[in-house]
Amino acid sequence: MSQTIEILASLGVKLKKTSSTNGGEWHGPCPICEDGTDRFFVSPDHPKYGSAVYYCRRCEKGGKVSKLIARLGGDPSTLPAQKSPPSISRGKNPALNRKLPPSSEWQSKLKAWINTSSSGVGLAEPYRRRGISEKTVKELGLGLNGKDRELNIAGEKCRFPEGMVLPNYRGEELYGVQIRQWLSGSGYHYFKGSTPIPWHYTRLEKSEAPMVVVESALDAVILYQEAGDLIHAVAMGSAQARPDSYLGALIKKSSQLCVCMDYDDAGIEAVQWWKDRYPDAVVCYSPTGKDIGDYHLAGGSVRDWVRDMITTGTAPDRPRPEIDFYRIDNAKDAEDLIGSIRQSGITPGVYISAQYLGLGVDGQAFSIDLAEVTPDALKMIEDICVITHDGVAFTEYMAGIGLQCRRVESTRLQFLALSGKLWDLDKLAEFRLGYSGSYYAEDIAQIALNAYICRVIYQVQDEALRNHFLDQAYRLYADAQPAVALIRMTGFGFDTAAHRDLYTYWQSKLDTLDPEASGYGRLKSRLATYGDDYAVNYCDPKTGRIYTDFDYKETPTARFGTKAPNLMGIPKDELRKVFHAPEGKVLIGADYSQIDLRVAAMITLDTAMIKAFEEGTDIHAMTAAAIYGVGIGEVNEMQRSHAKKVNYESVYGSESHEAKQARKRLASKFPRFCNWIITQINSNLETQQFTANDKSPQNQGA
Repeated sequence: MSQTIEILASLGVKLKKTSSTNGGEWHGPCPICEDGTDRFFVSPDHPKYGSAVYYCRRCEKGGKVSKLIARLGGDPSTLPAQKSPPSISRGKNPALNRKLPPSSEWQSKLKAWINTSSSGVGLAEPYRRRGISEKTVKELGLGLNGKDRELNIAGEKCRFPEGMVLPNYRGEELYGVQIRQWLSGSGYHYFKGSTPIPWHYTRLEKSEAPMVVVESALDAVILYQEAGDLIHAVAMGSAQARPDSYLGALIKKSSQLCVCMDYDDAGIEAVQWWKDRYPDAVVCYSPTGKDIGDYHLAGGSVRDWVRDMITTGTAPDRPRPEIDFYRIDNAKDAEDLIGSIRQSGITPGVYISAQYLGLGVDGQAFSIDLAEVTPDALKMIEDICVITHDGVAFTEYMAGIGLQCRRVESTRLQFLALSGKLWDLDKLAEFRLGYSGSYYAEDIAQIALNAYICRVIYQVQDEALRNHFLDQAYRLYADAQPAVALIRMTGFGFDTAAHRDLYTYWQSKLDTLDPEASGYGRLKSRLATYGDDYAVNYCDPKTGRIYTDFDYKETPTARFGTKAPNLMGIPKDELRKVFHAPEGKVLIGADYSQIDLRVAAMITLDTAMIKAFEEGTDIHAMTAAAIYGVGIGEVNEMQRSHAKKVNYESVYGSESHEAKQARKRLASKFPRFCNWIITQINSNLETQQFTANDKSPQNQGA
C-alpha cells in the first residue's frame, strides 16, 4: 500500500484502490463533506502534478494531499518526497494571447466621458447600496450614467445604457468600459470597441502576493475595498473568460491563487477548468449568497474570509444546516408539539406544502404529515405568533382549513422593506445563510428545514430593520397581510350577462367606425383586452367571481399591484359597472384625496401648501395652471391629469425635465416643499431607496 494512503488511513480516511492509471487512484468517503462512498479520490503519485492530490465530486474540494493531511490534524512532513520542486504547480498552461487596447481616439473620447460620469449628484448612491464606499468609488474612478444615451465614437453611434460605469485600465491605457445596468436592462453591457480583459485591483506594490479571482468587476471592487492591502483582486468578467498573457504572468508570480466563482450553474461549470489548469489553487464559492457581493451585503466579513483563506490555503465550506428533524404523523404528537411551543412563548418558523406543515425552533425542525393529522389537531396554532416566508399565502392556506394564526411575520416582506425586492425563500436563504431547503432532496426534510430557515432569517433581518429604522415600514406591510389574503380569497363579483351586453355594444360600434376615425384604435384595444375572452379566462363559473393575484410590488413606493387580471387598471367608464356587490350589499368607493402631497406638506411644514389643502384648493389644478399658464378655473381634465403625474414625480424625487420645470414654477407658491425635494435629491436621502446591507456585529457571517 502507498505510504500516502497509509497516512490517510491513520487519520481515519479509509480508501480502496480502483485504478492503476496516473500512478493509481484510491476512492472512498470524503473526510471533508462526510458524504458518499466513492466520490472522493486520491492519486498518491499523479504524473501530471508531481505530488499526491485529492478531489471530491460531492463537495468539489481538491488540491494537495499535504494540505488535506494538515487539515485533518496530521503531519504533512511524513509524506514521501515530491518528484518535482515544491513550488506552486500551474498545470497545463492555456494559450494566453496578448490583447491590445483600443485606438487612442477611442480611449481619448471615452476617458473624457468617464471623467464626466465620475462626478456629479447621486454618483455614490447605487454603489452605497452594494456596500461600496464613496472613497472606493473615487479611488477606482468608477462612474454613473444616469440615463440611456448615445455617443459618437470614431464616426459610429454607440449606446451607453443607464447604470454604473466600470472602466478597465492597465496603467494609462483604457482597455474597456463596462456598464452594470439596472432600470434600462439587466446584466452587464460592454461599450462598443472595448477590449475585454480581466480587471485587476490592488493596493500592493509587489506581484509576489496572494491573488483572488472572481467573476464580476463589482465583486473585485469589494475585494479591493475590504482586502486590497492583502491580495491582488482580479475579475474575469464572466465564468467563461480565461486568463490573458498579462494575468497568466501575474498568476505565475502569485504566492497563492484563490478562485471564487459565482455559486450558479455557469460558475460551477467553470470551477472544473480552473481546477484542471491550476490544481494547487484554492477553488471555492462565497460563504453565503451567489457571490462575494451577496456575502458582503449580508453582513459577512470579506476581509476575514480572505485572510483565513490565504493563511490556511483552504476555503471554508458553505454553511450546512445543523438541526434535528422529526416527522409527526399522529394527532397526539402534533397537539403536544404545538402545545409545548405555545407554553414556551417561542415564535416558531412555519412553512406549508400540500402534504406537510413545517415547524422550526432552536436547533429542531418538524414536519407534520397533513395526510395523517387533521386540522382539529392543529387548533392551538391559532394562539401562536408564527414566522413564515410568504405570509399572505400561508394565511390563505390556513383559512382554507379553518384556522387563523394570531399574527404572521414574513421574511419576504422584511426583505421588501430592506431592499425593495421580493425574493423567493431559496434565493433569500442562499443570500442570508448560504444554504436553502433544497439542500435536502426529500420533500419532508425540505419543508422542515424551510420552517427553521424562516425563523433564522427573521432574526437576522429584524436586527437589520431596526438598524435602518425600517421596522415601522415593515410593520405596515405585515399588518396588511390578512386584508390582502381576504381580497385574494373572496375575489370580486362579476356580471357576465352585463359584460356580454357591453361586448356586443362595443363590437357593433366598432363595425360602424372607419379604421381611420378618432377612437377606433382605442375601442379595438378595449375589445382585445376586455372582450369576450375576459370572462372565459378570469371569471370562475362556479362562483361568478374574479380572483386576482393581488400582491405587494417591487417598486420604490411599495405599492400594491394586481395581475391575471389587472383589476387596478380597469378604466373609469361603463366597464366598471360589470363588477358588482352580492345581493343586499353595495360597493363602496373610497380614495385618499392627494394623500402623497398632503403627507409632503405635513413633513415639510410648508404653510402655504397646508393652507391650500385646508381651503380645499386642488393642488393638481394649481400645478396645471402653472405649467400651462392659464387660470386655475380654466384647467381642463387633460391638463390636470398631466399635472397630477408631474406632481407625483416631483414628490418622489424624479429628475425628469417636466418635474424640474414644475418645481421651478411651484417654488414661489410652495417654497419649503420645493426646497425639501431638492435637498433630498442632492443629499441622496431619497426615502424610497434602502439597502439590504446590515453590518451589525450580531449579523456578521450570518
